[in-house]
Amino acid sequence: MADYKRRIAVIDDEASIGELLERILERDFDVSVYQDVESFFLDLDEGRRFDAILCDLYMEGETGGEIYEDMARRWPRLSRAMIFMSGATTAEIEDMIPRQAPHNIIEKPFDIQRLREMVRHVAESSSDVGRPEAE
Repeated sequence: MADYKRRIAVIDDEASIGELLERILERDFDVSVYQDVESFFLDLDEGRRFDAILCDLYMEGETGGEIYEDMARRWPRLSRAMIFMSGATTAEIEDMIPRQAPHNIIEKPFDIQRLREMVRHVAESSSDVGRPEAE
C-alpha cells in the first residue's frame, strides 16, 4: 500500500533534537517524538507500536540501555527495533548498550543519509515488531 508510512518513535529529552529528527524523517515516516520515557511507555501500554525506535543514550533519569532493558522485559519484539543515539563515540556507546541489545548506533551530529538508511533498514527488517505482543 503506497500511502503507508512506517511508524518511528524518537525518545530524546532535548526538544531540539526531537524536532530535528522529525523534520529529517517525516517525509518518509510517521514520526512521534517523546521527551520522556514515561510518555513513550504509556503509549506502548495503550497498544501503540512502532517499526523503529530512535533512543538517546544519555537522558535525565534513565539511560538508553535501561530503557532497552525495560522494553526487553515488557515488549521483547519491539525492543529489537531500537536505534541508539549519542554524542559519544561508537566505541563508548557500545560499552553502554546491554550485550543482548541490537547494536544499531547513530552518532550525533547526525550523518543524515546514514540516519535515514539505518531507520529504513531497522523498520523494514522488523516486519513483525509493530504488532502487539502475545499475551
